[in-house]
Amino acid sequence: GLIFGISEWREPHLRLAHRMEGTEIFLPLAISFYTFQIMAYGIDIYRGTYATRHRFREVVLFKAFFPQLIAGPIMRSHELLPQIKALGEGHGPTATRDWMHKGLWLVIIGLFKKVVLTAVLLSYVAPLFGSRETNPAEFHPTAVWLGVFGCLLMLYTDFSAYTDLARGFGFLLGFEIPVNFKAPFFMVSISDYWRRWHLTFSRWIRDYVYIPLGGSRVAEWHVYMNYIITFFLAGLWHGASYPYVVWGTMVGIILALENFSFKRWLPEWPQHWPLRIVRLLITWFLFLTSSLFFFAPTLDWALSALGQMFHFAALSGNDSLRQLGSIEGLVGGGLGVLLFHMLDEKPGWFVWLRRYEKWLLPLAAVVLVIVISQFAGQ
Repeated sequence: GLIFGISEWREPHLRLAHRMEGTEIFLPLAISFYTFQIMAYGIDIYRGTYATRHRFREVVLFKAFFPQLIAGPIMRSHELLPQIKALGEGHGPTATRDWMHKGLWLVIIGLFKKVVLTAVLLSYVAPLFGSRETNPAEFHPTAVWLGVFGCLLMLYTDFSAYTDLARGFGFLLGFEIPVNFKAPFFMVSISDYWRRWHLTFSRWIRDYVYIPLGGSRVAEWHVYMNYIITFFLAGLWHGASYPYVVWGTMVGIILALENFSFKRWLPEWPQHWPLRIVRLLITWFLFLTSSLFFFAPTLDWALSALGQMFHFAALSGNDSLRQLGSIEGLVGGGLGVLLFHMLDEKPGWFVWLRRYEKWLLPLAAVVLVIVISQFAGQ
């Protein structure tokens, strides 16, 4: 996967410098996800994780399990292979009634996130992030901050929708696929964010990159270097381009500084709510500024947008709320994200709805079809 990514990174420079034709390498769909699954299985075999080898057909099904093949979650062999083995032995999988209900709800939620919320948020951020030809310097600083925030919401609705659909179809088929998101925007620190966001990826880089580098069992300075190296490689995994590399390196540095500061200077912050608010503001400031590089088409574009975010002289200029899409799109998308975060964070608050599930489930399906048809018409 890294070879394909680096070829994509180098290809524009090759063609400009040498006018070479035919240097294009087509990137296979979802190569990063199934490459990680294959690597994890190979490493587990090398480490002797399994006492016995698996059958060829079991391994093939594990590597080509269609519900999560394209966009994750990145399943580990110990999560899926036992379920596949049970299938081969004739006592699984079985989709219970409870799993059928869970699966249908997840499919409905996933489609709503993907078709409705993502489309609404995309229309909001498109004026700024829709083209690499856009000049960020023409936008109000507040518009750039709101644009990055809108992109983060959109990334969540789009990416978590794939996970919901994968888990939903998995439950309908009798397979349990792990949770991949746990209300990430309810984070209290960047470290906490990575305990909530893309969990299967976070666990993968922890187990196969961070811990082999020494993890937290080495000298303190070495631990901080491990953070930086791990997330530098995470940036390369997302895409071998300068903005992704800068994003990954920034995240690694932020995690190292966060770990250092809260160990040395701020150990008692969580006990004082005014300081918790300050900590949260600092966290979101670092989160938004680093995330800008994740969404930027080029490094020059990102640096221009970053400078505009702090161009305070422009604060009295154009109306920031009119430079992007309709602010109602950001508010509506944000409320949708808040609702699904509450479902993840406080599931007990919604238990009472189960008594009405017999008519809520078909009603939600009908409403979803109507809403999707309206969006398709637009």
